[in-house]
Amino acid sequence: MEKKKSNKINHITAWGKISFPCLVEARSYQNTGSPKFSAGLFLLKDDLIKSGLLDLVEELAEEQGFNRPQMRGGRQVQVAWHNPIRFKEEYIREDGTSKVPQQIEHLDVVYIKASTGEAFKPKVVGADARPLDPELIQAGDVCRLNISVAPYSIAGKNGITFYLGGVQLKRHATDAERFTGGSGMGAVDTSSEDDCWDIPF
Repeated sequence: MEKKKSNKINHITAWGKISFPCLVEARSYQNTGSPKFSAGLFLLKDDLIKSGLLDLVEELAEEQGFNRPQMRGGRQVQVAWHNPIRFKEEYIREDGTSKVPQQIEHLDVVYIKASTGEAFKPKVVGADARPLDPELIQAGDVCRLNISVAPYSIAGKNGITFYLGGVQLKRHATDAERFTGGSGMGAVDTSSEDDCWDIPF
């Protein structure tokens, strides 16, 4: 589900559990920086792989040379680059405890976040692909995102970023699924969500 736009590649994610949707009004993080619309999404790792998003990010990083050693201080060093796909393993401390146990509860869950400037309000649609009031989207609902995947190099920092283009709601979370606060996967198993839907974006 990829479509190239200049240096950006359009991608429709698999169904996941939306987290911290900011779709009504653009906001700045902790009152710093430019206001943005944004949404996080918790996905099952298998769904992420099947959708091709993991391969897409890795291929873009390879094309940009992010994985190649760079000269720093007269010697070659491996410079870290920002990967927008967050895995459970990245939140494990050395003592084995998790930094964010309420957010990513299982090793087979990954987290992504996409955002866009306030001049580019994301399109929000419902299960019938018709426009939907963004206020109806709540943390924990089963959604998928329309994102643009793009590399960046700013002030010596490299990485891949996700721009948010749209959100489709498939169904609202049940009370049991919201029990985890809408952030962890909780009781919802999005692998059972049929992906054979028309793309509304």
